[in-house]
Amino acid sequence: MKILHPIVISHIVFTLICLHNPCYAKSSPDQKQTEIQKHIDSMLDYAEEQVATASGVTITYADSALQLSKVSEYIPGEARSYYLLGAAYTINGDFDPALSNLNTALQLYDELNDEQGSVGCNKYLGRLYHYSGHRDQALRFYIAALKQAEQINSSEVINLTNNIGTVYLDEERYDKAIEYFERCLEMQPDKSIKSTILSNIGLVYRKQKDYDQALEYLKRSLKICHEIGDIECELVPLGLATDIYMGLEKDSLALKYSYEIMKRQEKLNLRKALMVTYNRIGLLYMYLQQQDSSIRYFKKSMVIGKETNYSSMHLIHANLAFVYRDAKQYEQALEHMLIHVKLKDSLFTLEKNRITEELLAKYDAEKQLKEIEILQKEKELQEAALERHTLTQNVAIVGAALILIVSVVILINYQQKIKAQVLLSAKTRELNEQKKMELIRENEIKAIKANIEGQEKERERIAQELHDGVAGNLAGIKLTLANFSGKEQSPELQKVIRNIDETYHEVRSLSHHLIPPKIRENEFVELIKNYLDDLKRSHAFEVHFGYHPQAELNRLPNQIKTEVYRIIQELMNNIIKHAKADQVDIQLTKLNESLNLMVEDNGVGFDTTATSEGIGLNNINSRVKLLEGEINIDTTINRGTIVDITIPVDN
Repeated sequence: MKILHPIVISHIVFTLICLHNPCYAKSSPDQKQTEIQKHIDSMLDYAEEQVATASGVTITYADSALQLSKVSEYIPGEARSYYLLGAAYTINGDFDPALSNLNTALQLYDELNDEQGSVGCNKYLGRLYHYSGHRDQALRFYIAALKQAEQINSSEVINLTNNIGTVYLDEERYDKAIEYFERCLEMQPDKSIKSTILSNIGLVYRKQKDYDQALEYLKRSLKICHEIGDIECELVPLGLATDIYMGLEKDSLALKYSYEIMKRQEKLNLRKALMVTYNRIGLLYMYLQQQDSSIRYFKKSMVIGKETNYSSMHLIHANLAFVYRDAKQYEQALEHMLIHVKLKDSLFTLEKNRITEELLAKYDAEKQLKEIEILQKEKELQEAALERHTLTQNVAIVGAALILIVSVVILINYQQKIKAQVLLSAKTRELNEQKKMELIRENEIKAIKANIEGQEKERERIAQELHDGVAGNLAGIKLTLANFSGKEQSPELQKVIRNIDETYHEVRSLSHHLIPPKIRENEFVELIKNYLDDLKRSHAFEVHFGYHPQAELNRLPNQIKTEVYRIIQELMNNIIKHAKADQVDIQLTKLNESLNLMVEDNGVGFDTTATSEGIGLNNINSRVKLLEGEINIDTTINRGTIVDITIPVDN
């Protein structure tokens, strides 16, 4: 049974009294409703304060506020309650309730036209999909939230840009990750956020094994943390620097940074984090062959592990077993190794037996050596037969030790061969899979290319037929009518001749648009402008065409020019046929190695979930795919359509 917080109970009681108690009859309905809404908002303010540190409290408050909002028919309270429930469940890792609540909140915010609320929902939906490993979905929601946030100048722009960078980092798309992190820095964030972003860039360079660059950014991050006096902030760059030095096997530097981390964690009383740091220091001392210090820190780590019921205690016991082995204290090594094996039943049997037998052999060998020393002290008092017995015993011990050593060496070599074979097999499968995917993609591109080439030939054939056949016939009919009627023409005949003349010009214009664009003979930008000017003369809408930089756009490869020209034609045809728009905005820009085409109209839009792709959209998708580009369509019923296409350009 869930126990409500006293403040929650007081809010509920107050609301019920406002709704039902006759003593409030003197208040107007509007006044009562205002008081109830203030109390609901107060509950939700407190819930939002707790969402990052005490998500359970947030869930309790938001759930109670939701019930009160429903009773009082307070829709903004319902939307915010669903949003905070979704945020809290996201932080807890509860995927299904988080997704349900966030989707409901997003729907309510859309109905309320609350852009700020929609930004928050899309942000947490992106975080939810990011946590659950669905990175493509995470990017979709983060990018949608970022566009909304930029439109309303929201303070979430920096956080969302950083979140997109972290998704690209997880996808190992390091150039895109650095691009978004650098954008964050250009926005002049406050120092605490700037420190986090610098650490993120350092992490990217560490992943790329550019350790000098990584350390440079981490030092900048650490310097900012010093300036603002935030000890907890310093832990992130210090931890990443420690990982780098451990990877470079610079154990002394790694130990130095680990001590800095330890001092800060002890000051903040971060027990679980200290357990990890103590264990790391123990490992570093083990690598430096300082067994006493290593054992001391492993034991300190073990104490915290027992206090916190650490689930991987077997790892600390294994570390102690290895360091005791290096210190030649085989009895203690065997004790900790047996505990490790007991705690970790899933260890490979072969490896477990090898380690156990090795420790037992060394322990028994040391005991035997002590017995031999005793026998040697007493050998003067023993008879010759005892001496021969001792010699035989020594030979047996040495032989057994040699056999054990040879067996261990053979076993290790065998394990290494097995591991090498497994790695080689996995690598071969991976390469085969890559080749298979490349072949599929190559065949798919060939099919798309052949389809587009077929369309171009068919366009050219139809254009020729229209120009030579239909247009010629219309011209002949017009001339015949003009000659047939003589000089005096009736108004009806003049109207027929004008209609034939207009149809003739429309057919000629259509045939010209169908003919493949003369890319080589014309400047690319002028070619598009001429096409759009023709459309404006024959259709009742305004078209604005923006482009930059013109010189670089005109120097694009001919294939890209042709496909982009055809994409613009397809988009304009769709707008003419379906959008009912009176304004169209086209932006064509090239930045570095990327070409961006954005076409926006103020038409009726369409429902992407209910509309199957027609021939026009299929053609556009095929051409974008042929150019290895990306397309994003943002549309809502009665709110127009934005088509955003990005195409890579190899300079």
